Amino acid sequence: MYLKNDDLQIRDKAVFDDRSKENFPPLSKTFTHRFYIFVHDIKIVEFLETKKKFASLKNYTYVLLTANEFDVSKFSNVIVAKNCKQHIEKFNNYLQFTGWFCLVANKLVDTDYVTLLEYDVNIEENALDIINQEITKDRLKCYSYARLPKTNSFLNNDIFSEGLVNFCKLHNIDPTAIISSKLNNDWIVTSNVTFNSKTFSSLVKSDLFIKFLNFLKNNKYSGHWLERFTTLFLTLNNIPYRCLEQEGKGIITHLAIDSHNTQGRHELYKQYQTLL
Repeated sequence: MYLKNDDLQIRDKAVFDDRSKENFPPLSKTFTHRFYIFVHDIKIVEFLETKKKFASLKNYTYVLLTANEFDVSKFSNVIVAKNCKQHIEKFNNYLQFTGWFCLVANKLVDTDYVTLLEYDVNIEENALDIINQEITKDRLKCYSYARLPKTNSFLNNDIFSEGLVNFCKLHNIDPTAIISSKLNNDWIVTSNVTFNSKTFSSLVKSDLFIKFLNFLKNNKYSGHWLERFTTLFLTLNNIPYRCLEQEGKGIITHLAIDSHNTQGRHELYKQYQTLL
Protein backbone atom coordinates (compact mmCIF):
# COMPACT_ATOMS: atom_id res chain seq x y z
CA MET A 1 0.00 0.00 0.00
CA TYR A 2 1.56 3.29 -1.07
CA LEU A 3 0.99 7.02 -1.03
CA LYS A 4 2.03 8.26 -4.44
CA ASN A 5 2.75 11.68 -5.87
CA ASP A 6 5.21 11.88 -8.75
CA ASP A 7 8.42 10.44 -7.33
CA LEU A 8 7.09 10.21 -3.76
CA GLN A 9 6.22 6.75 -2.49
CA ILE A 10 5.62 5.97 1.15
CA ARG A 11 4.58 2.52 2.26
CA ASP A 12 2.58 2.47 5.47
CA LYS A 13 4.49 -0.46 6.95
CA ALA A 14 7.78 1.35 6.38
CA VAL A 15 6.44 4.55 7.90
CA PHE A 16 4.87 2.91 10.93
CA ASP A 17 7.47 0.26 11.55
CA ASP A 18 8.07 -1.03 15.05
CA ARG A 19 4.51 -0.11 16.04
CA SER A 20 4.57 -2.25 19.17
CA LYS A 21 7.32 -0.13 20.69
CA GLU A 22 5.31 3.09 20.66
CA ASN A 23 4.28 3.40 24.28
CA PHE A 24 2.17 6.06 25.94
CA PRO A 25 2.21 6.42 29.73
CA PRO A 26 -0.89 5.05 31.50
CA LEU A 27 -3.38 7.75 32.42
CA SER A 28 -3.42 8.72 36.08
CA LYS A 29 -5.47 11.29 37.95
CA THR A 30 -3.31 13.91 36.29
CA PHE A 31 -2.48 13.95 32.60
CA THR A 32 -0.30 15.79 30.13
CA HIS A 33 -1.74 17.76 27.25
CA ARG A 34 -0.21 19.59 24.29
CA PHE A 35 -1.76 21.73 21.57
CA TYR A 36 -0.52 21.48 17.98
CA ILE A 37 -1.35 24.37 15.65
CA PHE A 38 -1.06 23.78 11.92
CA VAL A 39 0.12 26.63 9.66
CA HIS A 40 1.46 26.87 6.12
CA ASP A 41 3.48 30.11 6.28
CA ILE A 42 6.09 31.23 8.82
CA LYS A 43 4.68 34.76 8.54
CA ILE A 44 1.50 33.47 10.14
CA VAL A 45 3.52 32.06 13.06
CA GLU A 46 5.25 35.43 13.49
CA PHE A 47 1.92 37.24 13.42
CA LEU A 48 0.26 34.88 15.89
CA GLU A 49 3.20 35.01 18.28
CA THR A 50 3.31 38.81 18.16
CA LYS A 51 -0.39 38.89 19.00
CA LYS A 52 0.10 36.18 21.68
CA LYS A 53 -2.87 34.48 20.09
CA PHE A 54 -2.33 31.12 21.79
CA ALA A 55 -0.55 32.24 24.96
CA SER A 56 -3.43 31.09 27.16
CA LEU A 57 -2.89 27.50 26.01
CA LYS A 58 0.53 27.38 27.73
CA ASN A 59 1.84 24.15 26.15
CA TYR A 60 1.61 24.50 22.37
CA THR A 61 3.67 23.80 19.27
CA TYR A 62 3.26 24.98 15.68
CA VAL A 63 3.54 22.48 12.83
CA LEU A 64 4.64 24.17 9.61
CA LEU A 65 3.16 22.46 6.57
CA THR A 66 4.76 23.53 3.32
CA ALA A 67 7.22 22.46 0.66
CA ASN A 68 8.75 25.96 0.73
CA GLU A 69 11.88 26.97 2.62
CA PHE A 70 11.47 29.08 5.75
CA ASP A 71 13.86 30.18 8.48
CA VAL A 72 12.40 29.09 11.82
CA SER A 73 15.60 29.47 13.84
CA LYS A 74 14.16 32.14 16.13
CA PHE A 75 11.33 29.86 17.25
CA SER A 76 11.73 26.99 19.69
CA ASN A 77 8.19 25.69 19.27
CA VAL A 78 7.93 25.05 15.52
CA ILE A 79 8.08 21.63 13.86
CA VAL A 80 8.81 21.83 10.13
CA ALA A 81 7.06 18.81 8.67
CA LYS A 82 9.15 18.53 5.52
CA ASN A 83 12.33 18.39 7.61
CA CYS A 84 11.07 15.31 9.45
CA LYS A 85 12.12 11.84 8.32
CA GLN A 86 8.58 10.87 7.38
CA HIS A 87 6.36 13.46 5.70
CA ILE A 88 3.85 13.79 2.87
CA GLU A 89 4.09 17.53 2.19
CA LYS A 90 3.76 17.05 -1.57
CA PHE A 91 0.13 16.26 -0.88
CA ASN A 92 -0.63 19.93 -0.28
CA ASN A 93 -4.40 19.50 -0.57
CA TYR A 94 -4.44 17.23 2.48
CA LEU A 95 -3.91 20.45 4.46
CA GLN A 96 -3.57 19.93 8.23
CA PHE A 97 -3.82 16.18 7.83
CA THR A 98 -0.26 16.03 6.52
CA GLY A 99 0.53 17.41 9.95
CA TRP A 100 -1.45 14.66 11.65
CA PHE A 101 0.54 12.15 9.61
CA CYS A 102 3.84 13.83 10.48
CA LEU A 103 3.21 13.82 14.23
CA VAL A 104 2.36 10.13 14.34
CA ALA A 105 4.80 8.81 11.72
CA ASN A 106 7.71 10.54 13.46
CA LYS A 107 6.51 9.66 16.97
CA LEU A 108 6.50 13.29 18.05
CA VAL A 109 3.54 13.00 20.42
CA ASP A 110 4.66 12.53 24.02
CA THR A 111 1.61 13.60 26.03
CA ASP A 112 -1.54 11.81 27.17
CA TYR A 113 -3.83 14.13 25.18
CA VAL A 114 -3.36 16.27 22.09
CA THR A 115 -5.49 19.09 20.79
CA LEU A 116 -5.11 19.68 17.06
CA LEU A 117 -5.94 23.17 15.81
CA GLU A 118 -5.92 25.10 12.59
CA TYR A 119 -4.35 28.52 12.89
CA ASP A 120 -7.53 30.41 11.97
CA VAL A 121 -9.48 29.83 15.16
CA ASN A 122 -10.80 32.00 17.95
CA ILE A 123 -10.26 30.61 21.42
CA GLU A 124 -12.06 31.54 24.61
CA GLU A 125 -9.64 32.74 27.29
CA ASN A 126 -10.63 29.90 29.62
CA ALA A 127 -10.60 27.20 26.92
CA LEU A 128 -7.62 25.35 28.41
CA ASP A 129 -9.27 25.09 31.82
CA ILE A 130 -12.56 23.91 30.34
CA ILE A 131 -10.90 21.27 28.16
CA ASN A 132 -8.82 19.90 31.00
CA GLN A 133 -11.81 19.89 33.35
CA GLU A 134 -13.89 17.96 30.84
CA ILE A 135 -11.12 15.45 30.22
CA THR A 136 -10.79 14.95 33.97
CA LYS A 137 -14.54 14.41 34.21
CA ASP A 138 -15.00 11.51 31.80
CA ARG A 139 -11.72 10.76 30.00
CA LEU A 140 -13.31 10.29 26.59
CA LYS A 141 -10.98 9.48 23.73
CA CYS A 142 -12.15 12.38 21.55
CA TYR A 143 -13.71 15.82 21.99
CA SER A 144 -14.82 18.20 19.26
CA TYR A 145 -15.53 21.92 19.15
CA ALA A 146 -18.13 22.19 16.41
CA ARG A 147 -20.98 19.87 15.52
CA LEU A 148 -23.90 19.39 13.19
CA PRO A 149 -26.55 16.67 13.02
CA LYS A 150 -25.30 13.76 10.92
CA THR A 151 -28.29 14.35 8.66
CA ASN A 152 -26.81 17.75 7.78
CA SER A 153 -23.93 17.93 5.26
CA PHE A 154 -22.05 14.90 6.59
CA LEU A 155 -22.36 12.21 3.92
CA ASN A 156 -24.89 13.79 1.59
CA ASN A 157 -22.64 13.33 -1.47
CA ASP A 158 -22.08 17.02 -2.25
CA ILE A 159 -18.63 18.33 -3.28
CA PHE A 160 -17.59 18.48 0.38
CA SER A 161 -18.42 14.83 1.09
CA GLU A 162 -18.56 12.93 -2.19
CA GLY A 163 -14.97 11.68 -1.86
CA LEU A 164 -15.67 9.98 1.45
CA VAL A 165 -19.02 8.66 0.22
CA ASN A 166 -17.35 7.07 -2.82
CA PHE A 167 -14.60 5.66 -0.62
CA CYS A 168 -17.18 4.11 1.70
CA LYS A 169 -18.95 2.45 -1.21
CA LEU A 170 -15.65 1.12 -2.53
CA HIS A 171 -14.95 -0.53 0.83
CA ASN A 172 -18.48 -1.75 1.49
CA ILE A 173 -19.19 0.77 4.22
CA ASP A 174 -22.82 1.87 4.22
CA PRO A 175 -22.98 5.69 4.65
CA THR A 176 -26.59 5.46 5.85
CA ALA A 177 -25.51 3.12 8.65
CA ILE A 178 -22.88 5.63 9.76
CA ILE A 179 -25.45 8.43 9.74
CA SER A 180 -27.99 6.39 11.70
CA SER A 181 -25.50 5.11 14.28
CA LYS A 182 -26.66 5.66 17.86
CA LEU A 183 -23.12 6.37 19.04
CA ASN A 184 -23.68 10.10 18.46
CA ASN A 185 -26.29 12.04 16.54
CA ASP A 186 -23.77 14.71 15.51
CA TRP A 187 -20.69 14.70 13.32
CA ILE A 188 -17.43 16.53 14.00
CA VAL A 189 -17.54 19.47 11.62
CA THR A 190 -13.93 20.68 11.73
CA SER A 191 -10.49 19.19 12.24
CA ASN A 192 -10.12 21.10 15.51
CA VAL A 193 -10.30 18.20 17.93
CA THR A 194 -8.83 16.80 21.13
CA PHE A 195 -7.74 13.17 21.20
CA ASN A 196 -6.44 10.74 23.72
CA SER A 197 -3.01 10.25 22.14
CA LYS A 198 -3.44 6.49 21.73
CA THR A 199 -6.65 7.07 19.79
CA PHE A 200 -5.01 9.74 17.62
CA SER A 201 -2.16 7.37 16.82
CA SER A 202 -4.58 4.52 16.09
CA LEU A 203 -6.57 6.67 13.66
CA VAL A 204 -3.54 7.81 11.66
CA LYS A 205 -1.98 4.34 11.61
CA SER A 206 -5.20 2.61 10.65
CA ASP A 207 -5.32 0.77 7.34
CA LEU A 208 -8.51 2.66 6.54
CA PHE A 209 -6.82 6.06 6.91
CA ILE A 210 -3.85 5.04 4.76
CA LYS A 211 -6.19 3.65 2.14
CA PHE A 212 -8.16 6.89 2.18
CA LEU A 213 -5.02 8.97 1.70
CA ASN A 214 -4.17 6.86 -1.32
CA PHE A 215 -7.72 7.10 -2.63
CA LEU A 216 -7.79 10.92 -2.46
CA LYS A 217 -4.97 11.45 -4.98
CA ASN A 218 -4.47 15.00 -3.68
CA ASN A 219 -7.88 16.14 -4.91
CA LYS A 220 -8.61 19.82 -4.31
CA TYR A 221 -11.38 18.94 -1.84
CA SER A 222 -9.35 16.36 0.09
CA GLY A 223 -9.28 18.50 3.23
CA HIS A 224 -13.08 18.54 3.45
CA TRP A 225 -13.33 14.80 2.90
CA LEU A 226 -10.65 14.15 5.53
CA GLU A 227 -12.52 16.29 8.07
CA ARG A 228 -15.40 13.86 7.81
CA PHE A 229 -13.13 10.83 8.21
CA THR A 230 -12.72 11.40 11.96
CA THR A 231 -16.42 10.81 12.61
CA LEU A 232 -16.37 7.79 10.29
CA PHE A 233 -13.41 6.25 12.14
CA LEU A 234 -14.86 6.86 15.58
CA THR A 235 -18.22 5.44 14.57
CA LEU A 236 -16.80 2.31 12.95
CA ASN A 237 -14.70 1.68 16.07
CA ASN A 238 -17.49 2.54 18.50
CA ILE A 239 -15.43 5.27 20.18
CA PRO A 240 -17.65 7.80 22.02
CA TYR A 241 -17.03 11.51 21.46
CA ARG A 242 -18.76 14.75 22.35
CA CYS A 243 -18.58 18.46 21.59
CA LEU A 244 -17.24 20.79 24.29
CA GLU A 245 -19.34 23.92 24.66
CA GLN A 246 -19.90 26.65 27.21
CA GLU A 247 -23.45 27.91 27.62
CA GLY A 248 -24.33 26.38 24.27
CA LYS A 249 -21.46 28.04 22.42
CA GLY A 250 -18.19 26.63 21.17
CA ILE A 251 -15.06 27.44 23.15
CA ILE A 252 -12.96 27.11 19.96
CA THR A 253 -14.42 28.62 16.80
CA HIS A 254 -13.04 27.93 13.35
CA LEU A 255 -13.04 31.07 11.17
CA ALA A 256 -12.58 29.08 7.93
CA ILE A 257 -10.89 31.88 6.02
CA ASP A 258 -10.53 29.59 2.98
CA SER A 259 -6.78 29.84 2.38
CA HIS A 260 -6.96 27.06 -0.23
CA ASN A 261 -9.90 28.54 -2.13
CA THR A 262 -12.41 25.69 -1.92
CA GLN A 263 -15.34 27.41 -0.21
CA GLY A 264 -16.00 30.50 -2.30
CA ARG A 265 -14.73 32.98 0.28
CA HIS A 266 -11.03 33.24 -0.54
CA GLU A 267 -11.30 37.01 -0.10
CA LEU A 268 -11.22 36.37 3.66
CA TYR A 269 -7.75 34.88 3.35
CA LYS A 270 -6.58 37.74 1.16
CA GLN A 271 -7.73 40.15 3.86
CA TYR A 272 -5.92 38.09 6.48
CA GLN A 273 -2.68 38.26 4.43
CA THR A 274 -2.71 42.05 4.63
CA LEU A 275 -2.24 41.72 8.39
CA LEU A 276 0.95 39.66 8.11
